[in-house]
Amino acid sequence: FTLFQHSHTVMKKALEMNADTSGASVAQQGGEGVQGGIYPGLMYLSGPFILVLFITGLAVYLSLLVSVKGKAPSGFKVTAWSSVIFSSLVVCLIGIHGWFALNPVTVGGVLGMAVLQWFFPIASVLCLYVLYEVLTGRGWSAEFQLGLLVAGTTACFASAILGMWLMREILRCGVMWCTEDMDSVSNFTSQSMQIGFGLLSIGGGLGLTFLVVLCKLPKEPAASASLPRPLLPSLEAWQAKERQRRMVQALSGAFLAIIILPTLFVLVGMLPVGWDDMTAAEIGESLTTKYVPYSTAELSSAWMSTFSLKVTSTYYVKCFPDVVLYYGFLEVLAITSIVAAALPSFSLWLSKPALAMTGLSRGETMV
Repeated sequence: FTLFQHSHTVMKKALEMNADTSGASVAQQGGEGVQGGIYPGLMYLSGPFILVLFITGLAVYLSLLVSVKGKAPSGFKVTAWSSVIFSSLVVCLIGIHGWFALNPVTVGGVLGMAVLQWFFPIASVLCLYVLYEVLTGRGWSAEFQLGLLVAGTTACFASAILGMWLMREILRCGVMWCTEDMDSVSNFTSQSMQIGFGLLSIGGGLGLTFLVVLCKLPKEPAASASLPRPLLPSLEAWQAKERQRRMVQALSGAFLAIIILPTLFVLVGMLPVGWDDMTAAEIGESLTTKYVPYSTAELSSAWMSTFSLKVTSTYYVKCFPDVVLYYGFLEVLAITSIVAAALPSFSLWLSKPALAMTGLSRGETMV
């Protein structure tokens, strides 16, 4: 669904730009082709184009699912997943070049920008799978594991730095301290902001993950022959380990419910709603904009409407109905995880099967 939604957004924007420029462009026949790279028939390809993207994304997902659950060799998995990452990256780079340097309404440009919408999450998940296979699979030497971690950490942090440079328009004022009278930096576009955000978030997160694993990597291989045979754990040791696991689960759920989700909700409510408005001046205007209920696109008969919460003397948090429902749902899940960690009986009740034919537990069915 996300792939379809983002692909439709990119295609719609491309068609709008095509409609704006087609009136001023003149088609020339002969060796020069069509002037300006305009494709009037592109609008008739929007449906099949999005369908092809959806099928491609579904094929990637199914191949990933099969390779994870199947008993394929570790080397085959790493090679297949790396091929998906690099091939998608090549398509993205070609599309970005066509979007920026050439005409925005080209098949290559639209394809690359659409693939870019789902490249970052797919690439991040596949990178984690590659890291897991290399660290746990057989046949990978300690030198190769160390080299992969060093290369992955360096590449991820380099991507994060590049993303910060692309987002310099809003990072120079600290995002939340931007004002309406600030001028935009040169050569800044909404596409730069969108690409920079993906590089910074995914690159920074993967870089920290690679760095933590690199720090915990054993410096020297343990001599298994000289180690004594481990004793079976006692009941007290198992109970202590179980209490520690539940404590970690409860603290993680509390951190998610109290810190992460409220912070993301406030950011979404204070920042502009589209990438085209992610400039310093537009952010400064959005921070001080107050929404009156039923004054936007909602109908008067709607049971939910956008409203604003005043957080400071000048700043407002805009509470959109879909955002409230989305983060409210995540908040319920986080609180449920805390309760399940505190009450083992409730956790056991959630893990019991709900329907035999589906194989889903009660917790999964409720979600």
